[in-house]
Amino acid sequence: MEDVLAVYTRPHDPDRRLVCLDETSKQLIAETRSPIPMKAGAPARLDYEYERNGTANLFMMFAPVEGWRHVKVTDRHTAVDYARVLKDLVPQVLGHDRRMLALVNLAFMGDVSNVELERTSLLRGSPGKS
Repeated sequence: MEDVLAVYTRPHDPDRRLVCLDETSKQLIAETRSPIPMKAGAPARLDYEYERNGTANLFMMFAPVEGWRHVKVTDRHTAVDYARVLKDLVPQVLGHDRRMLALVNLAFMGDVSNVELERTSLLRGSPGKS
């Protein structure tokens, strides 16, 4: 763990960019009643009732030192979606000779084998693949 944390403290090197990737799931909701606007002496009032409109998965990629960020939204949170994000990220952002990829949370990756990723053509032609 200390080795991973040391990556965040090293000086900026354009040939060894620091790019972070995180994902989260968000519930999509719609208001069912119009809010009551603020009046003199009374705050605006919002009802807690809502209508559920499914979920969306967000992949957040950012380079904190360079001030760069990108968000990719997917309908689901699967290992294949994660692999597609990595495939898009590597040549566009990490297209250098030296790469370091630290993956901290891969609990869901156990469900997908490299054979399945090969079948989806996600790893074919990726840099660093032997």
